[in-house]
Amino acid sequence: MKLKELFNSMKIKFDKNSPEILVFAGVAGMVGATVLACRATIKAKAVKEDKIAQLDMIDTCEQDGKTIDENNEEVEYTPEDAKKDRRTVKVKAWLKYGKIFAPAVVLGAASISAILFGHNILKKRYISLGSAYTALDKAYSEYRKRVADKYGEDAERDIRYGYGSKDKPLEEGEEDKPIDPKECLKCSPNAQYFDETSDYWTDNAEQNKFFLLGQQNVWNEILHKKGYLSLNEVLLALDLRPTVAGQTLGWVFNKKHPDTFVDFGITSIPTPANRRFVNGYENVVLLDFNATHDVREAFEYGGKR
Repeated sequence: MKLKELFNSMKIKFDKNSPEILVFAGVAGMVGATVLACRATIKAKAVKEDKIAQLDMIDTCEQDGKTIDENNEEVEYTPEDAKKDRRTVKVKAWLKYGKIFAPAVVLGAASISAILFGHNILKKRYISLGSAYTALDKAYSEYRKRVADKYGEDAERDIRYGYGSKDKPLEEGEEDKPIDPKECLKCSPNAQYFDETSDYWTDNAEQNKFFLLGQQNVWNEILHKKGYLSLNEVLLALDLRPTVAGQTLGWVFNKKHPDTFVDFGITSIPTPANRRFVNGYENVVLLDFNATHDVREAFEYGGKR
């Protein structure tokens, strides 16, 4: 059972990183194919020299009109015999070339296939995330409409922006200084900004929101399938700084914790900056991950107990 759990864990990690693994393998394979091609070129030089020597011998025999047979006897050598022998020498030389260069060609083709296959997997993932975001956006729009129809547009706006009757809504273009995580009393020690320090961040607020919500959905699927996640796994996937606590802190989904889910805290942190991010006015957001379980025991037993 432990071997099976280890295999499943390794398979999940491979599936997660398969595009990067395939591209890396493809690049390494191309380097190997180049080395093999260089070595094959040296061997091919000897084949070429041998072919030239044999053709020269055929030309000499054709001019003399005679040659030596297998019994070491002198026999007549006609132009037809010379033509046939030239064809035989060239065919054998090309077969040798093919045998010499075959490993480099096969490895090069496999490397290109790996790169293309990795790109195809990545493309399918982007399409899947796009479909999920479209469905999410449609459901959210329908939900907003139902709330507005029942309680009115003003109430819907108050709920959406997260301010009460004494709060003033932030207008587009209004400056709003993000607060420090240490100054946010409702934030956990897991809080980190998703900003330009991450390679996945862009200056487009909608694109950042789409990426984060898509990643949140993906990691929830992995949690339900795998049974556990460490906080550092998610932080590294977002290109954020891993923490010491994140090695053992995370999410556990099993019979004892059937309601566990991954939440980045995009909509749960009551700050003006996060409200502006949700509504597309701010491209930086403070993420507060709800990682509260110790994953060490879950990791030892494969997560599902």
